[in-house]
Amino acid sequence: MNILYVAPDIPVPHTGDFVGGSTHVLKIAESLAKKGNNVFIITRNISYRIKSE
Repeated sequence: MNILYVAPDIPVPHTGDFVGGSTHVLKIAESLAKKGNNVFIITRNISYRIKSE
C-alpha cells in the first residue's frame, strides 16, 4: 500500500520545541514501512539563522 503522510505543521529538520513532533512522524512512518507499506512524508522545511551578537 502507498501511504502519504502529510504533516504540514512539523518542521524538518527538527529545531527547538519541535523535536517530539518530527520524531513522532518518523517513528510512525518507520512502523508503517516495516509492515510492507511505501510511506511518503510531506512536511515543511524550515531554514533558520543563528544570530551573532
